[in-house]
Amino acid sequence: RQAGESGRGEAARMAGHETGLAGLPEPPQGPKWASINRAYLRAIIESQIPPYRARPYLGAGQSPEEDLEQQLAAGLSLTLREDFCWSLCFHPSFVRRLCFEGFLPICSEIANGTGLYVLLPKLHTRRCVLEFSELRVPKSARKRARGFRISVNQAFGRVIEGCVEQHGEDWLHPPMRALLTQLFEWEQARGGLAFRVGATPVGCAADPPGPVGYGAAMCSFELWDKSGELVAGEVGCISGRSYTSFSGFHRVANAGSTQLLLTAKLLEKADFAFWDLGQEFEYKAKLGARLWPRAQFLERFRAVRNSPSKLAQVVQDEELLSE
Repeated sequence: RQAGESGRGEAARMAGHETGLAGLPEPPQGPKWASINRAYLRAIIESQIPPYRARPYLGAGQSPEEDLEQQLAAGLSLTLREDFCWSLCFHPSFVRRLCFEGFLPICSEIANGTGLYVLLPKLHTRRCVLEFSELRVPKSARKRARGFRISVNQAFGRVIEGCVEQHGEDWLHPPMRALLTQLFEWEQARGGLAFRVGATPVGCAADPPGPVGYGAAMCSFELWDKSGELVAGEVGCISGRSYTSFSGFHRVANAGSTQLLLTAKLLEKADFAFWDLGQEFEYKAKLGARLWPRAQFLERFRAVRNSPSKLAQVVQDEELLSE
């Protein structure tokens, strides 16, 4: 426990209010709730919905990130009995910090149609993770991949739309779509910190001094067919040499499986340590993914989240599966 807690101050410095991030607006609640005090809303929810009384609330007070830091230092990851915490804070800097600590940020609406949204930071008791040495690539997949091309961060907004198109809003409710887009655009305006660590593009203020590879960056992987149509993709988050999948979609046969395999080979070539696939599903197990207990996942995740990958230098094309 001491090893995990000793880096909390360092983590706060790395994942906190970087230049310009604190100034991003927080996506609003629905019209009925936008003007109501957050503490009052919390009290109403906890009084009327028993599961929320039992879950840890994150982001209380004037500084949501400080509250998160204090709860992590007190051993939240060790005492959390189920997968979920909850919060009413949707500020981009807070959600970015959650991602940097290994949480998946999930949004839920309190009863359909109310427009009252809650954040459900998820820290799985068992995380589905792919180590690239375990990746299974069927021979037939190599042939199918020749008709596709993969890219990174070329159509983030369209991939979000594709996910909603296939799955419905699910957890990608309006506040979540807005803040993910804010974080992606903020990151790209600074040259993509997850890809080009330390670079300061012309016209952008330099970020404060910090360890190489700090932060968590929203990203997208896109699959295109020969005619240039977007046929599959996914959105997720890069923290150093760890990539976490959030959601994906596909529009034509074989596109989804091809996108997964090409993304895996791309991540491997870019020196990622592993691929965090989140919740367990059969298709992930078929890729070669295994379940890691929470403690094992967090230990491995924290060990690589500050180390930069080589994603910017990797050639992105269909020949990845020919190796």
